[in-house]
Amino acid sequence: MMKNTIWSHSGSNLHYNYISNKPFPHIILDDFLPSGIIEKTYWDISEVWPNDKWVMDDYNPNEQNKKQFWPYVSHGEPAIVQIDRIQELMDTCETLGSVLEEFASPKFLRFLSELTGINNLLIDPYYSGGGIHKTLNGGHLNIHSDYVYHNITKWYRRINLLLYLTPNWQEEWGGHLELWNADMSSKEKEVLPIQNRAVIFNTTQKSFHGHPHALQCPIDLYRYSIALYYFTHEAPEDLNMDELHTSAQWQYI
Repeated sequence: MMKNTIWSHSGSNLHYNYISNKPFPHIILDDFLPSGIIEKTYWDISEVWPNDKWVMDDYNPNEQNKKQFWPYVSHGEPAIVQIDRIQELMDTCETLGSVLEEFASPKFLRFLSELTGINNLLIDPYYSGGGIHKTLNGGHLNIHSDYVYHNITKWYRRINLLLYLTPNWQEEWGGHLELWNADMSSKEKEVLPIQNRAVIFNTTQKSFHGHPHALQCPIDLYRYSIALYYFTHEAPEDLNMDELHTSAQWQYI
């Protein structure tokens, strides 16, 4: 168990802040991991990033481009293949592997439940859409709400956790995470993706977010983040079952 971490303390101390934040329940937590762990995680990933992995590059510039995923998911592949790729990632980057194990631990799940008020959380064992995200100069991710139903586990997605990895990220490079209100009439918040900053938020059919503007970072520097998703067996009470989508719902701004 990692020491000197945010979740060494009760998440209930942050619960009111979490549920009160607009436009949907969320929290921004800096210094999320011990500094040595976050730095080692970044350097491990940046040194071994595989060139043969699936790259979603300009497949639809209106949605996202110049973005890579590790592990990657190809539709129609057996679920065991996805599990094998996750293990490959964790074996290749041992520090990251330890971090991912920590984020799946009972202690961390308890912290998340206390923070969010959502009980019986489960981490996605397939990292569908998650894992490590790498966005290149000029890349972007348009505003969207995430899938809310996992088509393998049949679980309901409840929480997103994003943890930024790239050191010394500058304001002028962009890449801000934007949070928009439910009717997409206004942007409510921008979050600069500085190293060791975590953003945790409720995943709903109306939790619109993204970084829609092209990155202006140096061409040899990348916006790295860990993206993890947490689920429950039961559907939330306010879920619209007529809109039970299993893929991102894009908003073109």
